[in-house]
Amino acid sequence: MAERIQVKGAFRCPRCGQVTSGAMKSCPECGQKLTLECSECGQTWRHVHGYKFCPNCGKRVSEK
Repeated sequence: MAERIQVKGAFRCPRCGQVTSGAMKSCPECGQKLTLECSECGQTWRHVHGYKFCPNCGKRVSEK
């Protein structure tokens, strides 16, 4: 199983800018999913990191 990267503090939703909590899985304002998952290795991380490549395996991130 891949290691999970988590952010506990508040950050802004990448779609609407609403301040969200690290505990939320989706934005309460617009419904945007706040966690990304690598399709190659299953690593997860929060949008707040802004990664273009998976920090675990290096596969290019494709946001849906």
